[in-house]
Amino acid sequence: KSDHILNLFEDLEGSLPQDKEHMTNILKDFLAMPPEKQCLYQVGRRLGIFSGLGDMEDSGMMAKAEDACRQLGINPENVDQIIDEMMKRFV
Repeated sequence: KSDHILNLFEDLEGSLPQDKEHMTNILKDFLAMPPEKQCLYQVGRRLGIFSGLGDMEDSGMMAKAEDACRQLGINPENVDQIIDEMMKRFV
């Protein structure tokens, strides 16, 4: 199991081909989210707030991610650029 902050989906684990459906469902769930929620997950994951998509059901964790986005001025249009900068500093 990967818990490294560089991995966007900590809960994405398994072996192919037997776990393919489970693994792809995590990705499909993320891609089906509105851009605002994808942004919150990306920021929350990179800051260690979320471990997986299910953590977004926790209102306290969501509030932390929302606060971080607000404080850092992150939105769906600039999230990739800001996350890239954050990750460069992390590595």
